Order: sequence, then C-alpha cells, then structure tokens
Amino acid sequence: MKAFLVLVFAASFAFAACPSYPYTDYSWASAYASPARPADTLLGNCGNLNLTNPSLCTLAQNLSVDGKKQLILDDLVKNNGLPPFSEASAWNSRIPFTKYPPDGTVSRNSSYIKDAWVKIISISPSMIDSRDNKTYINDSGQLSIVHGFSLVVPQESFSGDCRTDYEVCGYDYSITAFDNGQRLTGNTSTASFSVPNRIYGATNNFSVTLAVNSEYLIHHYNMQWKVVGWYWRRVCTLYRTDSRQDSLTVYDNATAYYYQANASAKTFVDGFQNGLADLWLHVTSKNDSTDFDFLLENAKLGLQRKQYQLKYGLEPYNVLTPVSVSKPVSIRLQALSVLSFESNGTAGYSDKIHLLVSAKALNCTLRTYSPFLETVNLDACFFNQTQKPMLNLTVANVTNTTFEVLAHFYDNSSNASFPGKIIQFAYGNQSAVLATDFLGTTKTNFSYVQGVGIVSAAFTTDFEVKSTKANAVVPATMPDLLGILWYWLALVVGFWLTYLFIKRQYP
Repeated sequence: MKAFLVLVFAASFAFAACPSYPYTDYSWASAYASPARPADTLLGNCGNLNLTNPSLCTLAQNLSVDGKKQLILDDLVKNNGLPPFSEASAWNSRIPFTKYPPDGTVSRNSSYIKDAWVKIISISPSMIDSRDNKTYINDSGQLSIVHGFSLVVPQESFSGDCRTDYEVCGYDYSITAFDNGQRLTGNTSTASFSVPNRIYGATNNFSVTLAVNSEYLIHHYNMQWKVVGWYWRRVCTLYRTDSRQDSLTVYDNATAYYYQANASAKTFVDGFQNGLADLWLHVTSKNDSTDFDFLLENAKLGLQRKQYQLKYGLEPYNVLTPVSVSKPVSIRLQALSVLSFESNGTAGYSDKIHLLVSAKALNCTLRTYSPFLETVNLDACFFNQTQKPMLNLTVANVTNTTFEVLAHFYDNSSNASFPGKIIQFAYGNQSAVLATDFLGTTKTNFSYVQGVGIVSAAFTTDFEVKSTKANAVVPATMPDLLGILWYWLALVVGFWLTYLFIKRQYP
C-alpha cells in the first residue's frame, strides 16, 4: 500500500511540472490592456530622419497628412530614375514595431491568447506599378514578417482551496510562409522565395500562418490532516494541479506578380569617317518600364519614361515600397546631334533614333535599366566596313501620263542582292513603299508631272544593312507631232472661216 501511494504522488508531481517553453512573458488579466497605438514614424519623428533638407519638417506643416509624408519621402529618394530599393529596405529594417497591429490588420483573441496578428509587411525587392496598382517582384526575394500577441492569465477563485498558486509555463509559436501553397524556408521574421513560374504577370500568392500555443498551471491546495512532529495537524497541502492550455492560429496573405524585363537595345553604324560617326539606336520594351543610356566618349543620350517614388502603407509604422510613375519620355542629350526620332507606342514602345556624333573611335556603351536589372554592353557599336549597299534606279516606259521606276538593291562589294528590304520611293508629292524580291529588285509606277524631273529611292537601315539612297532623272516626254499638226490645222481653218464671214458682211 505504501509503495502505491508513493507512485501516486510521484505521478502527481510529474504532471504538475511545466513543459520546456522558451518564452515566459505574460500579463494578468486584471492588468491587461490592448496595445496602444504608437506615434507615426514619419510625422512623429521627422526631425530625426536625416533629411537632405531638414526644413521640410517645417514646410510640411501646412499640407495634408498625405502631402506631408510624400514631401518627406521624396527627399529620401536620391535618384528618381532608379527604383529606391535600398532606401525602402533600409527604412523598413529600422521600423520599431510594437504589439499594436498596423492599420487594416485584423487581430484575433482566444481564451488566453489576446490581440494576435501576423503581417507580411514587405516583399523585397518589389515595386508597385501606378498604372494597375499591382506589386511586381523579381526572380527571387524575401518576405519580411511581423507579428504580435499576448498571453493573458486570469486569476480565478476556487471554493475549497485554502491556497491557489499559478505557474505560467509560457508559450511557443511558429510562423510558416508559403508561395502558391509551397512552403518557404525562413524564420519568424523573414522567408526567402524563388519564383517558379517566370512568365510576365504570373501570380504569386504569398501567405503566412502564426500558430501560438500557451499553457499555465493552477496548483490547488486544501486543508489536510498530516503528522507534524508528534501531532496530527490540518495543513494547507497541494492536492491537485490543473493545466490550462490554449492555441490560436492567425493568417495573412499578399499577392505579387512576376516582372519579366522584356526590352532590347542595339546600335548600328551607317558610317564612320573623319572623326564623325553616323549611327542609329533602336530601343524597344513591351512593358514601358525600361530606360536606356547610350555613351560614346563624351557624348551621351538618355531615354527615361519612368520615375520612382516611395509609397507608404501600414500606418502608423509607414512601411515603404517603391512605386513607378509613368511620365512623358525624357531625352537627355550631351555632345551629339539627333537627326531623326521615330517612336511607336502601340504596345510598350519602340524608338528608332538617328545620331551624329564626333568621336575618335567607336567605343560605345549601352546601358539598359529595368526595375530589377541593369545590363551593360561595353562594345555596342557594330560597323561593317566591307558592306557597300547600292541602289540602282532605272526609269522606263515614260509617257505623257505615267512612267515606271525599277530599283535594284545589292552590295557593291560582293554583288549579293538584298531581298526583303523596304525601299521608299518619292516623286513630287507621290510616294510608294515596297519590299525587294529575292533578286533584290522592286518597281512601281508614278503619274507623270510636267516639270518634275527627279525620282528618288531610299533605304533606311534595318540594323543589318547600311542606309543608302539614289536619284534618277525622269526624261522629258517626246513632243506630240500629231497633236501639233491638228493644232495648226484648227488654227488655219479658224482663220479661213473668219475671213469668209468678214467678206460676206462687207462685200
């Protein structure tokens, strides 16, 4: 019997032990209050932001809340031609988050776990496109996650207890992140992702789960008879331990879309002699978010269609995200001449620019700036010195009303024809645009115009063949002898009839 009682007491004390929890902070229910809203990190801390222009804190006082914040954020952006990823990341990493949930974040309560929430505060790097207000991401990146909750322990009264003790075991929690249902690696504050479907606009549904488990013990004591020394006495003795366990799970999600840079840029040199380069630049982009810089010695041409700002969200913490804003194309020129600029903005854009640059050598650099990628071509100028395109024009079948012009397009150095090339004909105010056949020839007809004696044809480079042009003389038409004969005959008859009429009137 004695051995049985020993086992019972041993089991009781084993049950009463707290599990090994890593955290021990908690609040008594009588003293608990939901987290208070902290001060706004921008407006409440403007003087400590190390602004380039500190007076903005004073100038912003007469603006709206949004106007004040945007004025401050514009100062934080050092170069609005590039996405301010580093500025956003540096700011977000220093935000002093508390247990107060960011605006728009829903918190949940359970029996003993209060004001629990989790939030994906940023996806880095990412960019918001102002045209569709969607968040776009690169091939890979990182989720930044914050959370908050409190373990709250109520103190209860139990009849029959001579004493009631509470032993707070604490809590543990885990945060799990997913991309389109696939679990990501990380910890409670970050998770790394790599986009599996790298197609422009592909959806990435990110989600995070915060799971909290808590436990505390209630040790109940009652009065029991026990031998104390030589006497039996009633002693307040532990007789039972209750475990209070609780679990709560909260969620958050965010959607981002894959951004695939779909842009190209190339140059083509039509001619280079006497220190003067005649060249073309062709840039294209399907998503209107790529800028370019062309450099040749001290000459520079820059094209910019986007500018970037910082957008704040999740107040009062003001998490920052770069945002792209469309703008009219900006062209920056330095030490060069633009001979022509053709732009097509039907789908994205396509620009073809004809340049004249003074240079000692064709050491060209072409930089392409997409939101998440910069590429550099240090040998961008292609010059085919052996290629000598030639346009031969022949005028035939000239009449008083029409004539025919035939063009033959070929390489004068190799006699190879250029098939499928677009030739532009012009005669007076008439024009025609035709492609050469497999022999490099094409022809067209024009209406003859008295006094217009030149017909021209031109080929503008397709970045494979150099530009060239040619003129031909349209010979004057032969006199119409029969017409002249009839004219003089009519004139003689007219004089004869006039003579007969006068003679009859005056016999």
